[in-house]
Amino acid sequence: MSKFALAPARPAPLMGEHSREIAHDILGLEEDVVDRLFSDSILFEPSGDA
Repeated sequence: MSKFALAPARPAPLMGEHSREIAHDILGLEEDVVDRLFSDSILFEPSGDA
């Protein structure tokens, strides 16, 4: 038996799933800048079709 607990399995995030959080929370970009990056198709979020 391993001395390390196994993390619960979960699916990998979708491409672009955390783009907004990374741009705003980690990179510190203002919301209007983040919105512009999305509208200019520089950043994207997954569609509801995934």
